[in-house]
Amino acid sequence: MSPLRRGPSPYDPARDFDLRDPADMPWSTTCFLLRRLASPDIAERRRDDYRRLLARVGERVRPPFDQLPTGASPFVLPLEGDKPELMRRLRSREVVALDLWSTPHPSLPSERFPAAAGRRARTVGLPVHQELRPADIDRIAGAVGGGSQM
Repeated sequence: MSPLRRGPSPYDPARDFDLRDPADMPWSTTCFLLRRLASPDIAERRRDDYRRLLARVGERVRPPFDQLPTGASPFVLPLEGDKPELMRRLRSREVVALDLWSTPHPSLPSERFPAAAGRRARTVGLPVHQELRPADIDRIAGAVGGGSQM
């Protein structure tokens, strides 16, 4: 196989969670992203999207995420349910959801925290970022639909 067509590398949690040396230069994407995200209206747009989606699917959102703290700038709305079925349904409706907390931090003795393991097994992150339109919120809520219970 050509080195350009290797396919995905195996998942490495230590690499994924690595925060890098703070003395290193920022990644080249950092300045690009900051220009797009460091705007005062971004957080308000995310809060609005969170509130609109929460109003539609809130019965499936567990505390403390069923309340939006003042000043928050959420990127996802954590929703609980039958995670594999919910992820499948969202993908089939072209909703790019996040498989939140699927892998515990490598330093975490996860066997000591069964409640956290249960949440990792059930929690999906619904997008609420600033680039969504009202029609996207409707589509996401519709894709969540019924069928998967908490």
